[in-house]
Amino acid sequence: MAARPTRRLVLIGGGVVYVGGGNTANLLAVWRAHGLDRLPREAYDGGTLMCGISAGANCWGEGSHTDSFGPLTFLPDGLGLLAGSVCPHYDSEPGRRPSYRKAVGTGMLPAGWAVDDGVGALFEDALLTEAVTRVPEAVLYRSSQAASGRWRAVCSRGGRDPHRPHADRLARTGVRSVRRA
Repeated sequence: MAARPTRRLVLIGGGVVYVGGGNTANLLAVWRAHGLDRLPREAYDGGTLMCGISAGANCWGEGSHTDSFGPLTFLPDGLGLLAGSVCPHYDSEPGRRPSYRKAVGTGMLPAGWAVDDGVGALFEDALLTEAVTRVPEAVLYRSSQAASGRWRAVCSRGGRDPHRPHADRLARTGVRSVRRA
């Protein structure tokens, strides 16, 4: 009879970890209760591709914007694989945009990434290197805690910012490419 693989081997040995949506607070609590919260860091440091949507993306940041507790609020205790905070559904859920801006602006969450539905972002060595979108108007935003409250569209395929050419946004951010998925 073959030995049953350990949780560590299953997580570390697959090359890809994908976490779907759900409740960010519950996801993190269950991982911590079972001692699994240390394994994603080991997997990430070993070169495993860490993927997630919605709550699954939230868990990788230092903090996140979530509806895990009912009303939209901040959750400051993510796994910290990605510096800063994450806000999924930035364009599609009523109240998300102003609530996240307030959380970052008041310092309740660190500056981070606001992600429209349909955008994927690839980070290598903690730097954004590529973004993809399946929705032409979707945008990935980089937030700032500066007094100006600056929010910058890092990349998009849709023309939400007709005064700034696409190539300029890429050059300023170091992103290699933005493509349609």
